[in-house]
Amino acid sequence: DLFGCLLTCPVKTAVELHRCKLGKKGQPLERLPGHLPNRKMLLGQLDWVLTLMLDAIGKRMLPAELFERLFRGDLMVATMFRRFLLAQRTLPAYGCNPVSKPELPNCSKHGLWAVWDKLLDRAVDLLEAQDERECRLVEMFFRLVLEEDQETVGFEGL
Repeated sequence: DLFGCLLTCPVKTAVELHRCKLGKKGQPLERLPGHLPNRKMLLGQLDWVLTLMLDAIGKRMLPAELFERLFRGDLMVATMFRRFLLAQRTLPAYGCNPVSKPELPNCSKHGLWAVWDKLLDRAVDLLEAQDERECRLVEMFFRLVLEEDQETVGFEGL
């Protein structure tokens, strides 16, 4: 199910959904280049950026006590709640609205999602070109964030 995929393999799922959204034809992605710990390759860079971004969105949108409890406590709980934010943003397009306990505010309109979409555009382009060499998505992420209004993306005070 889509919710389960967003929680267990968020980067691969996000790239595949974005690819479909862009109308890309062909076989589904078998695998993204690289491994999660390798931040020099596409998969590792996207995972790193997604984690940073979801953390920033959570810090900006959640009450401080709730953020500390969910995002700074147990590693597995933090991972699931970060990924829940991705599901919260993704699933309404498919007629689903995920619910969590404790309830989280709707974070789907945060300004960083536009940055994520730009990175996914670039990732899909790289995959379409079958360019498995090192890429510069992390550098692009920070450049895009610095270009955005800091109040909009919510990095002040992190």
